Amino acid sequence: MGTLAAIIFVLGLLSFSSHSFNNDENKEPNTNQYKTWKFTPKDSLTGVCSKELRLEKTMVLNYNLSIVYGTDKKSNSSIPISACSFNTGLISGTNWKPLIITVDTTSVINKLRYTVDGTVDWTLLGITLYSQTKDYNGMVFVTPSGN
Repeated sequence: MGTLAAIIFVLGLLSFSSHSFNNDENKEPNTNQYKTWKFTPKDSLTGVCSKELRLEKTMVLNYNLSIVYGTDKKSNSSIPISACSFNTGLISGTNWKPLIITVDTTSVINKLRYTVDGTVDWTLLGITLYSQTKDYNGMVFVTPSGN
């Protein structure tokens, strides 16, 4: 009986370690890049910059949002180009899947509004035990042209 429990325990640890650095559902196909939502072409803007935000911080895991933006030539305001969401820390037993990311301009110059909706699958031994929805909304100030 003890041997069977030890085998199940070792298999569980192996499934956690094999999944802890691999979140293929949040990757672009056939690449190692995070799935990215594109909003505006880069060539229509100047001064391309990026901003990284922490959406949520837990004891062992952080959910993050990275926004790439540029400056509009006419209005000198910041316009979102693309965004992606990812997690850092001890991600064993979880799988973050952002489903929708939107980043919009606001009436205030250089202030962007973001929304990130997704799910976290909690797994044990490769089996999804629970799916939790996550919704993040907020505003962020960005610096035009990286100044």
